[in-house]
Amino acid sequence: MSRLEEDLVMRQEYELWEAARCLNTAAINKYLGPQTNVICNDYLCSGEEYVLTIPVYELSQYTIEGYEAVSISPEVIQNYYQVYLTTADLEQEKACHVTSTWRKFMEGWKIVFHMRTQII
Repeated sequence: MSRLEEDLVMRQEYELWEAARCLNTAAINKYLGPQTNVICNDYLCSGEEYVLTIPVYELSQYTIEGYEAVSISPEVIQNYYQVYLTTADLEQEKACHVTSTWRKFMEGWKIVFHMRTQII
C-alpha cells in the first residue's frame, strides 16, 4: 500500500465531514460502500440510514486531530482520529474518538464501517 493511497483516503474522510457540515448527502453517498455500517454512540445503522440523520444534527463546525491510517491490506485502510464537533443541539464542543474502515472497490475507495464514540 502506498502512502498516496492512505493520503487519498484521508482526503476523502475530510470530504465526508465537510459534506456533512454542508448537508451534501449526494457527496456523502458517493463514498458509501455497498453495505456500510455506522455506529454512533451505541446506535448501529446502515450508511443509508445514517445519511438521513445528518440534517437533524446540523453540524456547524469540526476539527480533526491525531489522524492515523493503517493499511490492513492493499484493499483495506483503517483510520483513527479524534474529532471535536459542534452541532445545533450542543452548547459546547463535543469530543469523539472515530475509526473508519475503507475498502478499495473497482470504482474507488469506499467507507464500509464508521464508528464514533463520545469521549467522556
